[in-house]
Amino acid sequence: MFERLPRDTRRCANTSRRAGAIGVDVKMSGGILGLQRLAGNRATADLLHVQRQPVIEVEGVLDPQQVTGAIFYYKQKPKRYTKEVINQIQVAVGTPPKDEMDAADVQAVAEWQRTKGSEFEPHLKVDGMAGPRTLPRMFQGGLGVSARITVYVGEMKTILDKWDELKTPEARRLALKAEINKHLGEVGVPDVELTTGEGNEFDSTTWTIFIRASAFKELPTEPAERDRHTTALTSTLYHEARHAEQAFRIAAMLAGRGLTEGQIYWQTSTKKDIIKEALKPENQLKPGTMEAAIAEGWYDSQNGADSPKTHQVYAELNAAAKAFEAAEAAKDANPTPENQRRYEAAVERFKAAEAAYYDLPQENDAFRISDEIVMKFQALKKASKSPG
Repeated sequence: MFERLPRDTRRCANTSRRAGAIGVDVKMSGGILGLQRLAGNRATADLLHVQRQPVIEVEGVLDPQQVTGAIFYYKQKPKRYTKEVINQIQVAVGTPPKDEMDAADVQAVAEWQRTKGSEFEPHLKVDGMAGPRTLPRMFQGGLGVSARITVYVGEMKTILDKWDELKTPEARRLALKAEINKHLGEVGVPDVELTTGEGNEFDSTTWTIFIRASAFKELPTEPAERDRHTTALTSTLYHEARHAEQAFRIAAMLAGRGLTEGQIYWQTSTKKDIIKEALKPENQLKPGTMEAAIAEGWYDSQNGADSPKTHQVYAELNAAAKAFEAAEAAKDANPTPENQRRYEAAVERFKAAEAAYYDLPQENDAFRISDEIVMKFQALKKASKSPG
């Protein structure tokens, strides 16, 4: 069955599912094939540097030490947080534009994270750092724009209301492919192929979204199951398309840095035809812009300095899911106190792995969009059933 773990009631999923997604396989996409080529990060050194900074006191949600750390965060990335980017952040949070981020600015960012960052799950961490999770929400673009999501949800409901008229799985696949490529095209991203697969995922090496074959079958007749299925399909398709957009923006950002097709391919393994599109002058992202800063955050996680950590997160999620399955089976077969204890430990391990997974910048972004889709799709269906 094709399903999404429901909002706020997610449980441990089996190993063929990516937690909280809609049956998405937990494995690395083509953009993370070069992990072993990459250098480690400098987190320890940076932490020590932060500890030596003078403590700055200013009223707000952050304590003085957090304010100091947040200001340093921006200072250590001058090529990303240019004056242009900093000024856009300051305008977004309502502080006067100036050359650098100060205590009032980071407190305002933290307040924005506390209020705006909790509208959809996963909620943003309140730390005053407008980093790779905060920037895509603060400066919505492409498929992440709320108005576009609203349009997509309405169009998907129309398609799904006429699902039976499409008759065959192939006709339904083509209808969904046309729908998602319409939106990708409107935001300047090359068309994807849409086909069936063992799980639901986007593969940048072939520029293909894979969706389980069950998604294209007739809809369930039982109302609750039908609701789950249609919500899951609507959310999953767009979620994976957002990953395609992320991959294209990464290639366009690297093109803007002056990298060649071969260099971009070596770093990302993205399909070469797509890289050629990203290299076109009109598609390149200029260094120092907000669009480039957002793409750099996704790049760091998938292909750059943070990619070894990303690899570990995916590996632990797989391992934790397998451990949960085994513990659950043992408990069900032989419900002893010891098996119950092992089961509870497996649940906690999986929850921790799931939280780390949701915190990956590219997933944090895509799941925020998924959550908005679920809420809007359910609201639209409820409204369509109301008398008026």
